[in-house]
Amino acid sequence: TRNAVILKTLLMFDALKEEVGEQYFYETLQTFISEYKGKSVTVEMLQEEFERSTGKELDQFFEQYYYGIDIPDVTCT
Repeated sequence: TRNAVILKTLLMFDALKEEVGEQYFYETLQTFISEYKGKSVTVEMLQEEFERSTGKELDQFFEQYYYGIDIPDVTCT
């Protein structure tokens, strides 16, 4: 359902912030939004931007959080 997709997307962005670090997350997201404002984008473009800015390979991350069919387990602290 739509709510599950929204929840999964929010969880993905929260996990991505944890994966790359808060500073990289916000800086990269700001750069991405500025660069592509008003244009069509893909999740692959977002992944490439985060990989470029952080130097991390994020295939496994996006496979789990974006392409995977399950909502990943999360722990609230």
